[in-house]
Amino acid sequence: MALWEWSSTPISQLLRGDFHALNRRFDWNVSYSHGQAYSSYSQYYFVYGNPKYNVPNLLGYALDSVTGPNGQAECRVTEQNPNSTNPYIKNCVPFDPFGVGNNSAAALRYVTANFGNTALNWQDDAQANIQAPVVRLPAGALRLSLGAESRYEYASFNPSPASREGLGYSVPIIATHGRFTTHEVYGEMRVPLLGRGYHWKFARILTIDVA
Repeated sequence: MALWEWSSTPISQLLRGDFHALNRRFDWNVSYSHGQAYSSYSQYYFVYGNPKYNVPNLLGYALDSVTGPNGQAECRVTEQNPNSTNPYIKNCVPFDPFGVGNNSAAALRYVTANFGNTALNWQDDAQANIQAPVVRLPAGALRLSLGAESRYEYASFNPSPASREGLGYSVPIIATHGRFTTHEVYGEMRVPLLGRGYHWKFARILTIDVA
């Protein structure tokens, strides 16, 4: 059975206001936002092993069973190596592939592993903006806006140890992560050429925006 877990955490704050200076009104705003999303996936599969990491085929060990001295089923690899300190050998538990409910929790723990993963996405963003009229033109005020933004992004993907080592039916899956930070400044100027109180017969509004 697969198990998915997912969570999201959004945060957003905005402040705005105005003040008067140099015979002008300045409008400003400052904002901050944070978002993160976390996911977790769990899925248990049989362990087929990977020689690169010195992990044998545990399902094969558990399926190959014999009758032990006490008359109980015993893994052949354990019966042939009674004094082994190798945990994969001394802790082997026979596995019965037939029927439902035939295997103990210990047998299931031995032949399976979690091949899930976790992932995280994270973002922080802060902005500040200010605008004001610069000069009065016949068609209206020429306005100038300035702003700055700083953004941080991070993402990670972490497979389980069994997935990283490729102990199941899949090739090894590597973990990965990355981050970056950007800083930006920007400006915009709005120049009204035609407007209320100053227009032509064939054109009433004409504005140029430069950014």
